[in-house]
Amino acid sequence: MGTLDPRQGTAGGKFARMYRDSPPAEFSPKEIRMQILLVDDDPGFRSTLKKVIETRGGFSIREAGDGEEAVQMSREYRPDVILMDLAMPRLNGLEATRIIKEENPESCIVICSVYNESIYFKAAFDHGADAFMQKSMCFSDLDSVEKLVMERQA
Repeated sequence: MGTLDPRQGTAGGKFARMYRDSPPAEFSPKEIRMQILLVDDDPGFRSTLKKVIETRGGFSIREAGDGEEAVQMSREYRPDVILMDLAMPRLNGLEATRIIKEENPESCIVICSVYNESIYFKAAFDHGADAFMQKSMCFSDLDSVEKLVMERQA
């Protein structure tokens, strides 16, 4: 039997035929622990945060550039956690949070914002957010987000 170069993918069903019972461990996909939707109108922020999350492994990550796109993607994707900016064009993060929570109350929405005033915290929670964190903390406090989601799912 021939060998399969893993870079060739599964074209033509070669992978399934050659490794009928189970593929070697190095070919096994990583377990997806959580589906994440990143919502921010700054593509640079989304890209950087996505890279940080991807280094941790086990996450399926999608991106939205504004609140309207977040609502639509939440309907299709049903993410476990949504990291949501507040100030965005078309539909802001507060209104997007309210709509998403009405349609998909299981989603854990964490507002990530540069705003630090208590009025924003209150508004976020009044609209259904599960947590609020400074944008700068999104990179270093992912463990807290994951713990929050796991607690809600238990």
